[in-house]
Amino acid sequence: MQLKQPHISIIFIFFLVASQYVFAESPKNKVSNDANLSTSQLIDKIIKGAKANDIKSQYMLAMMYLRGEGVKRDKTLALKWMSASASGGYVEAEYVLGLMFDRGTVVPQSYLDAFSWIHKAAENNFPPGSRLIRQLLYPWNRGQTRLSLCCKMV
Repeated sequence: MQLKQPHISIIFIFFLVASQYVFAESPKNKVSNDANLSTSQLIDKIIKGAKANDIKSQYMLAMMYLRGEGVKRDKTLALKWMSASASGGYVEAEYVLGLMFDRGTVVPQSYLDAFSWIHKAAENNFPPGSRLIRQLLYPWNRGQTRLSLCCKMV
């Protein structure tokens, strides 16, 4: 029997992540002022940050679209913003984009792309990336790894 992980409220995630990453870095914005924003104002601020090429805002917006929290669920926009964030070097986005390719739920499954993005996250000292790289290389299908199966297809 597998236990389900508790679902954390998106509002809690917004205030926690946004106050630490997006707004705390801007000298014009004080964290205390951002705590008083409504949910819609906070979403608007994240969208503006993403459009201004802030990789952390792009990651947050991608996760919002992926989960349908605060915005309408849209896998295409989730992929767009996650790719932009990962390409900008945001390590969590690199990892999640790798998961998207590994699972094939948002994009067509590609173990090679999955390995590439997760390896990039691992190189940037992201512990979950390092653990998953070991899993991707572990023989699970009659002595073959997911990566070796992928390379045979190329």
